[in-house]
Amino acid sequence: MVADYEARRRRIDQLEADVAGHTVALDQHRTDTAAVKQRWLEQVKTLIGRISRNFSQYFAAMKCAGEVDVSIPDNPVHH
Repeated sequence: MVADYEARRRRIDQLEADVAGHTVALDQHRTDTAAVKQRWLEQVKTLIGRISRNFSQYFAAMKCAGEVDVSIPDNPVHH
């Protein structure tokens, strides 16, 4: 009986350590992903700005107005 308890206690301790390790890894992955996303978004915004300027110039030549914009919604899944 005591041996079963001790074996289960060791298993629980090991599982808790595994969860803690995975939590740290997940937090690091989220941090890395956020950094990559930020760099990517800056490049996309720059590109969209250039496209919008060109688009506006072409439309102005036709006596029209127009622009290109990008909408970046919040990601409800990412915490």
